[in-house]
Amino acid sequence: MLKFTDSIVFYGNKNLDDFALSSLDREYHYPALDCWTNDYHSPWTRDFFYASTWLGAAYRSGNPWDFDLGLGIMRTEKPESELNFKVKTDEDSYEIWVRNFVGNTGNSLEAYVDGQTMGEINSYSATSDGFKWQRIGQLAFDEGQHEIVLKTTADGFNAVNAIAVVPKATLDQHRDALTNWISDSNIKLVYSSDSPSPVDSLGSEPKGEVLGYDRLSRTKIAVSVHVSELCILSFGESYNRSRIATDSQGRLPKIVLNSVTNGFLLERTGTYQIILDFEMENHLNTAKIISGLTLGILLGTLALIYCLERKRGKPTGSTQR
Repeated sequence: MLKFTDSIVFYGNKNLDDFALSSLDREYHYPALDCWTNDYHSPWTRDFFYASTWLGAAYRSGNPWDFDLGLGIMRTEKPESELNFKVKTDEDSYEIWVRNFVGNTGNSLEAYVDGQTMGEINSYSATSDGFKWQRIGQLAFDEGQHEIVLKTTADGFNAVNAIAVVPKATLDQHRDALTNWISDSNIKLVYSSDSPSPVDSLGSEPKGEVLGYDRLSRTKIAVSVHVSELCILSFGESYNRSRIATDSQGRLPKIVLNSVTNGFLLERTGTYQIILDFEMENHLNTAKIISGLTLGILLGTLALIYCLERKRGKPTGSTQR
């Protein structure tokens, strides 16, 4: 799907590290669900995101658009609660990261690797919420099995999605490959602490406003907007790569918004008009014109041939009796 988009938008203070770590090969991910035990007294509850919009209600989050990467989640509100990960490594220098929930109800997690203290991982943020990859540290591992422990420090909401244990050289190479791919693809990266509005309008107030719209044809719509800063125009239909938007300066960058709909970045401020169109319809209209001209030429040619044949077969002179 990424090859059909012009932009990648990172919400909830996510960045290129989140993109790189989430797109690693699964062999480097250790789901928090691996730590689940069928113990009634366990302070941890396991969760799954079958629908991204479930996040807002269950996690008291203002950001309804987040995902568990298909790895599941372990969450708790109790202090001194531990998650114990068993990981297997080669002899190499490894980067260790955790993807945990950060929000205004969070606290912190202490991290230990083979009994060695690695410091605290923050779970609190007053300005943004959602799952984020955070770096635990870098260690030189011997070949074999190792234990990574995450421990809650006090009362407060904590949720862990997964940890990543990956050779430093592999992570650096993967991050560089993504950077080069983005550069070669001319894809625009946009970072924002805000989440997109789930309604079919422009982001969240007061960044932009839809002033009105007119349907110009079956597929073409003129939308009048007022934009005060960077925001997103969401077009409420299932994503289609042929759906485009243009203003007086050209085509607008396009994104797959919330993995469902067509989104367009509005970078220019002011009041202006945007034309939403269906690119394939333009090709279809061109094809219709070409087909019509071809049919006209063909019919004209047949008519000319018919006339010439009639003229050639017409008798000349008079016949005597």
